[in-house]
Amino acid sequence: MNPSGFSRIKGKLLELETYNYFFVKDLYAGFVSYQQPLKNSGLGISLAFEGSPEFNDFSLVGSYSRQLSQKAHLGVAVYYIHGFRTFSTESNQLACSVGFLAYLGSRVLLGFVFQNPLQFDTEFQRFNKSIYKLGLCYLVNKFTEMNLECHLNNLTATSIHIGFRYDILARLGLLGGYQTNPSSYSFGLIVKLNNSIKITSSFEKHLLLGWSPSLGVKFYFE
Repeated sequence: MNPSGFSRIKGKLLELETYNYFFVKDLYAGFVSYQQPLKNSGLGISLAFEGSPEFNDFSLVGSYSRQLSQKAHLGVAVYYIHGFRTFSTESNQLACSVGFLAYLGSRVLLGFVFQNPLQFDTEFQRFNKSIYKLGLCYLVNKFTEMNLECHLNNLTATSIHIGFRYDILARLGLLGGYQTNPSSYSFGLIVKLNNSIKITSSFEKHLLLGWSPSLGVKFYFE
């Protein structure tokens, strides 16, 4: 997630999401996040868990974003990551990321994230490499949105992500996406129950982990 996006939100938001993997026993993931808009800025806090009883990561993330102008936003996120492995000692690490968003006209949104710019020690570098993420969102029309994201390590592209959203009806949308390294594709639906609740249900086909369904719920507060 790009931390600079929190200053774009218009109201309070609580988000819940969970994942499950059919072909890997006891492997699951999930997170809960809360977003709070402020004057020309925004705050976010989230808790996430992924893994299994034998190996897992728990993370606590705090984010802050500031609106630099009507078309530009800058944000930073700080991560606390607790890692558990039955075959090694537990670990506690800090990480951070810096993000930037800018509008080009009324249809194009450019994004940039520098993930883990600070390399604290050798053990941290093994699992948290510095990665640049470049993204582009293009609003084709009022029903269709296209997204492209490229991840770079040492200025070499490591993976490419392509996605789209198409609004079939006023309260029903279709999602689709594909990524490389590892190769996976996904599809899903967004259902807007009312002005306060939005539900997302999707399936992802991962090269190594197989099919993984996910369910997300967003609660919007006035």
